[in-house]
Amino acid sequence: MSAWVLAVALATPFAGYMTRRWGIRHTLIAGMMPAVVGLCLTATADNLWELIVWRCLTAGGFGLVTVAAILYTATHSQQGARTRSIGIFVAASVAASVCAASIGGILADSIGE
Repeated sequence: MSAWVLAVALATPFAGYMTRRWGIRHTLIAGMMPAVVGLCLTATADNLWELIVWRCLTAGGFGLVTVAAILYTATHSQQGARTRSIGIFVAASVAASVCAASIGGILADSIGE
């Protein structure tokens, strides 16, 4: 988990730079690419170190996507609803994290060796 948080923390400042330079859409796409590659390679990891590297790549992509998504939400919501819109985004992100861990555990338990 610490490597994940470190990768997100290192990627986050670049997201602000990228959104100013290339826009939110391109930053979202740029973040999705390492996230997808990292997730696919996580499935093929043969040892713990490969798993950590691929999860860090995924986390870096998620860091870019998260910042770009929050910026999109902030810039495209009405001024009076901005706080609520960002709150809904954060709540959905937290719910997705909780559900993903639970569902992943259930799948690993039922499908795994």
